[in-house]
Amino acid sequence: MAEKFNKTVINFSYVEKLDILIQSFQDKFSEFKKVKPLLDIFSNPFTISVENAPESMQLEIIDIQNDQGDLLNFYRCIDKNTYYKELRINALKCASLFGSTYICEQTFSILNNDKTKNLNRIANESLEAVLHVATSKFEPNIKKIVSTMQCHASN
Repeated sequence: MAEKFNKTVINFSYVEKLDILIQSFQDKFSEFKKVKPLLDIFSNPFTISVENAPESMQLEIIDIQNDQGDLLNFYRCIDKNTYYKELRINALKCASLFGSTYICEQTFSILNNDKTKNLNRIANESLEAVLHVATSKFEPNIKKIVSTMQCHASN
């Protein structure tokens, strides 16, 4: 009897944790349901149903679907393209979603690797400096820095 009761308690505990996990996923991914039509347009504006697109993009979608170009060429010249303004704005917004996610993941990876490498000896105050240096695109001109250094005679 006690064994049956323990299994029930354990099963209930798992069910409760799974319900919390499911709710968490639903909360996090509910935003994608709202932007799914825009992501569909981004993934292939040549095959999207015009009626399902926002009104501001419908004429541009009709134009691009009748254009002889392909999707790769469309996105290759997205910054230079002055036609398809609404599609361009949508594409840039959608692309930035994934770029910012990648940058965030990359930053956490850098942070975790650095903390692991240094066996957690880095103070939390120093982590900000580590992240700043690790994620910076700045490349110092070492030759210029060295050429400006002066020798100091010791007393």
